[in-house]
Order: sequence, then C-alpha cells, then structure tokens
Amino acid sequence: MKIISKPIQLLGISCILIFLGVGCGKNKSVDTDTSELKITFVEKGAGRKVNIGDILRLHLAYKNPDGQTIFDSQILENEFVIEATKSTFPGSIEEYFLLLNEGDSAHFFVSADSVYKYTFGESLPASLKPGDQLEIILRLEKLYDPNEFESENERRKIQQIENESREIEIYLLNNALPVQAVKPGVYFFELKKGSGPKPLVGDSVYIRYTGRFLSGEVFDGSTQPGSELLSYRHGNGERLMEWERAISTMHEGSVARLILCSPHAYGRSGSGSIPGNTPLIYDIELIRIRSTKSL
Repeated sequence: MKIISKPIQLLGISCILIFLGVGCGKNKSVDTDTSELKITFVEKGAGRKVNIGDILRLHLAYKNPDGQTIFDSQILENEFVIEATKSTFPGSIEEYFLLLNEGDSAHFFVSADSVYKYTFGESLPASLKPGDQLEIILRLEKLYDPNEFESENERRKIQQIENESREIEIYLLNNALPVQAVKPGVYFFELKKGSGPKPLVGDSVYIRYTGRFLSGEVFDGSTQPGSELLSYRHGNGERLMEWERAISTMHEGSVARLILCSPHAYGRSGSGSIPGNTPLIYDIELIRIRSTKSL
C-alpha cells in the first residue's frame, strides 16, 4: 500500500504505517492469492470492490496481541488515504485490502514478523515477539479510481481557495490594502521597489522576512532575535513555489508582501507550528543577490 496522506513517524517506527514501500527498504511485490485469507466483516458496504491502483480513504487502527493500540488514524488531523498496491508478502495487508468493498468495516490478523521484515525492512521491535499477530481494524469510507481522486482533490482545492480568499479580502479591507489577487489564492504587491537586478535561477539570494497569520501572529522569520538572513540558491526547489515566483519578480532592495491561501502553501497538513488550511502572509525584503557569474 502506498500512503497518500502526509508522512508521519509512529512510536519510533521509521516507516509510514505498515504497508508503505516508500522509504522502508527495497521490497518486491508478490502476486496476490486471497483464497486462504481470513477476514471478519462487521458491516458490509454496498460500494464497488477495491482494485490495485484505487485510492482508499479509510479509518484504520492496529493492535498488538495484548489489545494495546499501536496506531489509530483518528489521531491524524487530516483524512487517512492510501493507494491499493500489490502484495509485499503472502497474507499481507495489501491482500486483505483487495477483499474490501466501499463501506466495509472489518478486522483481520497479519504476521508482525512479515510486516516488519518485508514491508518495513527492519527488525521486530522489542514490544513484539516473533510469531505475534497484529490485529488490523478498519472501515473503508470512500473508494476512488485515480482520476476520481484527482478530480476530488481539485474540487476541494478550488473550494478551499474560495473560502480562504474571503478571509484574505476582509484582511485587505481592514488594512486599507486595495490589492487584487494575481491568481486565485495568491496576492503579491511591492511595498518598496528596489533598484538592483532580479535574481536568476542558481543565484544566491539573501532575504529578510517575517511570516504571519492573518491574525498578525508571527510564526517564523529572520527578524526574530538571534536570527540571521535567509540565504539559499534561488530556484533550488526548497521553497514554496509561489514564494520562488514572487522572488523572481523582485529587484534587489525590494520589499514586498506575499499572501497565500493554504493550497499554495502547506495545504491541509500544515507544517510545524502552521496548522492545516491556514492562509499565510510573508513580508519579504530582498537584501542582496550574489550572481552565479561571480562565483
């Protein structure tokens, strides 16, 4: 299984849950044979059956043999979404997912040894013994094919931008800033125009900035006590795309304000002290550009 939701680290487990091949070692897929699988259905759904490549939105938990919960997706702030893939070992969770229909609630048991060996690519933790079984408990809430999932994500993105843009318009009105969006969900305007050159991809840029929420609360910045100028190679992919686009239009010495709806920033997941679905304000001063030609 490939997890679509934001990666997280669970109770010291270095991989993302129990079915992910990304970052968990180089695992080979095996053919699926579901004839010997034992699954208990608590409730049967009326939706279509899962196929490899489908996207699953679900509630999932798993427990150790003592009944202690190791993981429960309800602790996440966002929906838990995975992609159905081929099995990594006989009797794997991937195989069980292929038995499900949309709306099913079920539970089943899988080998902890095999999960850690073939899916995680690591040793069994001290909290589990060789031969232990993990109990998997789940409800398949929604099933998408890849095109449906992409369409649903785009619909949600548009709706979120519309909702947050109304908040931003109120902020602009309250602060007497007659600014129009340069594109849906992105507001950018210069407070002071510089006289120097614009940065090119690969140039080193030195920036003083402050990151704030619409409330005015500061969440980040290089103006904090003890902070240094932010410096990086322009266009290296480390910054938000709309941040990079804004910097590329600024002249050395310029001061500007960039306001982003969350789909153009940190989305539904958020980042660090930034909650999900939160519009952001960046005040940016482009202090200096060091051209690649001078290196």
